[in-house]
Amino acid sequence: MTRTQYYGKDPHIFREAFWKIASCADEMSEREDQLVKLLAKFDERRFYVYFGYKSLSGFCAQALKLSRTQSQRIVTRVRRARNDES
Repeated sequence: MTRTQYYGKDPHIFREAFWKIASCADEMSEREDQLVKLLAKFDERRFYVYFGYKSLSGFCAQALKLSRTQSQRIVTRVRRARNDES
C-alpha cells in the first residue's frame, strides 16, 4: 500500500494498531527480563550441565529453541546482571 491509499482512512484504526504493537513489545520486554532473572539463577548453579548442555548458550539455543543471536543476547544480559550484583 502506498501512502495515498491510507488517505481518508480512519486514523483511529492506525492508532489502535500502534498501541497494540507497543503493548505487545512492552510485554515481550517484561518477559525477557523475567527470563534473564531465572536464567541467572540457573547459570549460577550451572543447572544446564544436568540437562546435558556444556554452556548456557547451548541450553538457550537448543532446549529453549532460541536463535543463536537471541541466545547470545540473553546470555550476555545474564552475565552482565551477575557482574553488576558483585
